Amino acid sequence: MPKEVEDREKRIWAWVQAPDVYGVTCDLCDGLNIAWSEWDHMIWCYDCEKDTKGTDGIFNGPVNVHCCELLGMIFDEVNIETGEVRTLESSLFLKSFSDMLE
Repeated sequence: MPKEVEDREKRIWAWVQAPDVYGVTCDLCDGLNIAWSEWDHMIWCYDCEKDTKGTDGIFNGPVNVHCCELLGMIFDEVNIETGEVRTLESSLFLKSFSDMLE
């Protein structure tokens, strides 16, 4: 198995919406025929038939969540194994709560 594959971590959570909703495209063919990969920080391109890092889309800088909501984007996540959905509000709460405990 190539080293780059050995170093990958399996994705636990994925955004509920497809990567192209967030402006992410395939970095190899610039295509939109993509989905979240099973690997963290990767997408799957159906045209290239491979996992790739993809472009940054809107994630290349600060994201104004409320403006994105006006455009129909949501930042809820789904646990791939359990199907549990975590909303942005609960994610922010859990992160800030865990930061307080440290």
